[in-house]
This record gives sequence, structure tokens and C-alpha cells, in this order.
Amino acid sequence: MEKSFAAIFRSQKAACLFPEINERIKVMTNTDVVSADELADFLEGCSGWDQKGSEICRTFKFQTFLEAIDFVQEVAGVAEEAGHHPDISVHYNKVTLNLTTHSKGCLTTADIEVARRLNELVT
Repeated sequence: MEKSFAAIFRSQKAACLFPEINERIKVMTNTDVVSADELADFLEGCSGWDQKGSEICRTFKFQTFLEAIDFVQEVAGVAEEAGHHPDISVHYNKVTLNLTTHSKGCLTTADIEVARRLNELVT
């Protein structure tokens, strides 16, 4: 049976062939709990994100519905690469992203790193 691209990517062989990608994935999937200080630093330095309970959230506004959907496609690419997926809501030209680590019930470094990468999509 042939392995999927994703399975190959995560294998030890991929780690040797693509070390820079493997390092990025390690950082993104780090699930250390975020301290209050780390969260405060993130919120101060990463424009547009707010904390709501055990999530960080941001709404992005675009000129058209199609621009919003294009952005969602880019978000999907980042999420797949990171192995960490935001909850996504689309309301015409607005896209709201919520990040939390469901398996831990709190915010982790994976949430912070993915949020930073998502901000890069619009800067």
C-alpha cells in the first residue's frame, strides 16, 4: 500500500530529506501550556488577536466574499502544514479564526505559533 503525502511528510525519512520543514512542524505542534505572561506578550505583539476564555480569536475583514474564501484556503494550508487547525467562521467578507488546543483544554504554544503564521498571511 502506498503512503499518502502527509504520511511520508511525517516519517523519519521526511525528517532527513526536509529538515527545515520538520523543524517548523515540531515548533507548530508543540503543546506546552502557555503561561499568562507568554499570552500577554503574544496579545501585545500580534495585532488583532483577543483572548476569549481558553481561545485566542481574530476576525479578518476583506473587500469581497471571494477574497475571504481565498484567505480561508490559505489558512487551510498553514493549518495542514502545522497539524493544528483553527475553528473558522465565514460571514460574507469576514473570517473569524479561533484557536485552542482541544486535547489540553487550554492555549498552548501551538496556538500561538499558528496565530503568528496566520497573521503573516495578511501583512
